[in-house]
Parts: sequence; structure tokens; C-alpha cells
Amino acid sequence: MFCVTARMANSGQQVSGRSPKPLPDHPWSEMIYRRRSIVRRQGAFLHGVQPETGLTTAVPRNDGFAELSKLGRQPVSLTEVAPHVPSHEIPRRPLPRWADELGNHRARLSGAWSDRTRYDGTPEPFVDQTSESRGQCGVSSAWLIKQLIEHVDEATLFYCYGHVYRAGTRSALLSAHCWVEVGLAAEPDRYVIDLTGDQIQPLRSHPVLCLPHDEVLEQLGVDYAADRARLAPRDVAQDLVQPRLLVLEANLARGI
Repeated sequence: MFCVTARMANSGQQVSGRSPKPLPDHPWSEMIYRRRSIVRRQGAFLHGVQPETGLTTAVPRNDGFAELSKLGRQPVSLTEVAPHVPSHEIPRRPLPRWADELGNHRARLSGAWSDRTRYDGTPEPFVDQTSESRGQCGVSSAWLIKQLIEHVDEATLFYCYGHVYRAGTRSALLSAHCWVEVGLAAEPDRYVIDLTGDQIQPLRSHPVLCLPHDEVLEQLGVDYAADRARLAPRDVAQDLVQPRLLVLEANLARGI
């Protein structure tokens, strides 16, 4: 871990700090701490989480820093950095503050997943059968709904069940997938939040996905279509996922 302190000066914001030696043979060892530019919250997006450590990574829109906490005069804790994100994957819009916690949510979930929380339905041809997130989409999305309900308007929060298609086609990458959306179905800029999409190759580098729907289409080439169900939070309590959700919550409570 390394920390950077952002401070105000007459000439503008400056950033100073230091970083330790990168971990040997670590895929994230190429530090982005190369550019001493302004650390900005605007445009930051959660790009992934390290499976080994559960550390969140984020990359600001136009700068080479990862930032995960408050800016201004307060220290900015950089728990880890990600490799440079291609410009075509940088979101056009800044993400809401609640998105900062999604990486931590994924880390907690991955430690609590088990065979008892997994849905073993009809095998999906494009799913990596060795992926830890395989079959965990429903229970993870149901749990995430409960975390987000305190931070977003409940009328715009939905548990989604349907297909993930290749953009512009009806070629299904996933035919029975669950995720969360914030925003109404007719809104192209509604947020797609998926903490288990990395079970398929096109989303392998996105264990934490949070982008507006139209940007998912344009940048990632996939189309999330809630064509099976789109449930309000109160309706998730009657969904068949509930027994597995109870197991997941028990695992989280025990620190498994």
C-alpha cells in the first residue's frame, strides 16, 4: 500500500508521496504512480479487484492515479493501482460516490461464496467453469441490493435477470444471468452493476463492473438485457434466491 496526500497551494493542487517497491511477479506491479498530476474524483471508475488480496483498483478519467476515498485536503489512500486503462474504456460520466465501495463488496463476497451459495443450473457454454464467480450472480446481486438501498432512490434500484448478449446481436454470452441496475429501464444511462461478470471471457478483466448501460454497449461490446425479470427491492424477498442468500449472509457474518 502507498498513500498520496493531496493539498492546496497558491499555484493549484499538488500531489506528493512515495510508493514501496512493487511486489515481485505481481500482475499489478507496474505502478501507475508515474505522473504527478492532480488526483481527481471526477471520472474515476472501479476497474477491478485483485483476486489474491481483494484490493480495489480505480483509475481516474484523465490521470494516472488510482483513488478510492475523499479528495480535497484529506489524505487519499491508494490501496492499489491497476495497469493503464485504454482510453476507450474510460467512462464519459463520473460515477456516484456509492460506486467507491463496489470493489470492497466484491472482495467480501468472493470470500463468502461456496457451493451452497452457487446456482448450478443449465451449464452456460461461454462460462469459465473454473471461475470463482460462476453461479454466484443471483445471490451476489440480491445481497448487493441490500447494500445499495441506503444510498440510492429505491424506486430506481432493480434486481435484473436475463441475457448478456454480444452488442448488436442476439448471440447470448449468458442466458440466465443476474445483476443490479440503478435507473429506469428506458434510460440509456442507467447504471449496470455486475460483480460476477468475470465468469465470461469478454468481461474477464471486469470483476467489478459499474458503467452506464450505453457505455457498456459501446466500450465493452456487451448488452445487458433484463428480459426475464426486473425486480424492485421489496420483490427480491420473494425470489427463489433467498435460501442461498441466507447462507451467504451467514458466511459473511462468520468471516468465511
